[in-house]
Amino acid sequence: MTAPVSKADAIARAITARLGAIRISSGYLTDIGARAYRGRLRLDPSRLPCVVIVEGEDRLANAGPRDAVKLTLPVLVEGHAACDPDNPNDSAHAIIADLKRALFAEPPNLGGLAREVRYNGRSIGAREDGLAQVSAVVEIEVDYVEDLRNP
Repeated sequence: MTAPVSKADAIARAITARLGAIRISSGYLTDIGARAYRGRLRLDPSRLPCVVIVEGEDRLANAGPRDAVKLTLPVLVEGHAACDPDNPNDSAHAIIADLKRALFAEPPNLGGLAREVRYNGRSIGAREDGLAQVSAVVEIEVDYVEDLRNP
């Protein structure tokens, strides 16, 4: 793996590393950490279980000098797994619990990369009735300071 090219990239990689720990063998409820993708949009069943990190657009939280711009990065973290087609929400709730536990593990500031990581909610993905796979999303915001001369 190459070195991060920016602080935002380092944050995405830190989130990916946390999510990669989600394994039943590590005490989690699911194995969605088996594969972690940053930005992947399409998934076929052969890629399950997995997590996908989707970054939103930076928002300027506080204008400052070019060496200390405070930014907020919205992030959606999706977990995808097989499920009981009659009770898909059971697996979805396990995914949500695992995502929360991993994202808010110590240290809470992603190893010093972030000023704060905030929980903004969760949702369970719509799916075709009878489909044996489910997705769930946890939304977070990451506040961080960036030096625009050395992002």
